[in-house]
Amino acid sequence: MSKIEKLPIDKTIGQLDHTLRQFGGAGEQLQQPLSRVDELLANKDTKQLPQMLSSTLQQLQTALKGYSPGSANYHGIEQALLRVNRVLAQLDPLFKTINDQPDALIFGSQGTEDPLPVMPCHKPAIS
Repeated sequence: MSKIEKLPIDKTIGQLDHTLRQFGGAGEQLQQPLSRVDELLANKDTKQLPQMLSSTLQQLQTALKGYSPGSANYHGIEQALLRVNRVLAQLDPLFKTINDQPDALIFGSQGTEDPLPVMPCHKPAIS
């Protein structure tokens, strides 16, 4: 019996009371966010969200099928890209010339030296 009497029961009960009060405060703090979550879940728009998302995904799948390999849209895009590649291949020599000789659009692309300005010859006037 003396061991039981020596236990710090008052201190333990005080600490337990303090801990329970802290938990009670934490519960009160959680109550407000939880009520907001409940309001959000009860909202009509929130309830419609899964159906709207499903509908949007179905529309997206339908649109993407129009661009899948073998479709007319896919074929059109493929042909347009091939034409763009051909045009770029034809323009490649021009791009190389301009890159090598930036003034080629003004003076031509011959391998000549830079032209020197020439003063026009003026003949003296006969009086």
